[in-house]
Amino acid sequence: MYAFNDSWLDQGTCHLCGKTYKATAFTSHLHACISKTLGLKPVEIDTGATAGARKAHYMLLNVSAYGSRDYWLHLGVQTDATLSELDGFLRELWLECCGHMSAFSIQETSYESSSWGFDDPWADSRSMDVAIGKVLPHKTGGKYTYDFGSSTELYIESKKLYSVPDSQRDLDRIRVLARNIAPEFVCDICGKPASFLQWDEDDMWEQRHYCHSHQPDEEDFVYPLVNSPRCGVCDYRG
Repeated sequence: MYAFNDSWLDQGTCHLCGKTYKATAFTSHLHACISKTLGLKPVEIDTGATAGARKAHYMLLNVSAYGSRDYWLHLGVQTDATLSELDGFLRELWLECCGHMSAFSIQETSYESSSWGFDDPWADSRSMDVAIGKVLPHKTGGKYTYDFGSSTELYIESKKLYSVPDSQRDLDRIRVLARNIAPEFVCDICGKPASFLQWDEDDMWEQRHYCHSHQPDEEDFVYPLVNSPRCGVCDYRG
């Protein structure tokens, strides 16, 4: 059950200006905020076209969790950054627990972390060592999967493109521009803010929440509540 921040659901914080907006307003806000704060000029690009891999281009990339409205990111990405770099960024920020395999699925092509850095012409998948700007079409969604057992699936989409002046060439290759505000839960026993989630061993669709004072003594199926779509899955601890 959600608690203290029901009104914050579907909202997030802009990391450029610090303001809070509804998720549905963030693309428009960031379009203006990127130009004002970072000094980047928008570039017109057709839907379905690719931006290429020039360092002079910067992409606004939306990332959201499948099946949940609670977890989402807006990233600023240099278009020559690779899918492998994005994979590593998402793992470190949101997902990594046990070194699982992962893959991007873009326009019916799979780019997998297990391809060992090269493309096999007879394989069904390709290497992630390819520039994002070359393979992710503008305003055309792609899918990312971490762990093919207890999978966490994300939806990615390029929303805006910007040119980068020489004075701004030192921009981070990938950075968080905005992120959802973490959902909050109440302790099932006392109603105080919860810090832990516990899955029911007999019914894995059931979960309970506990504060620090009522943290279960057993460790099985008990996880810290963290701001990630991987919360409570496998051995993810944030």
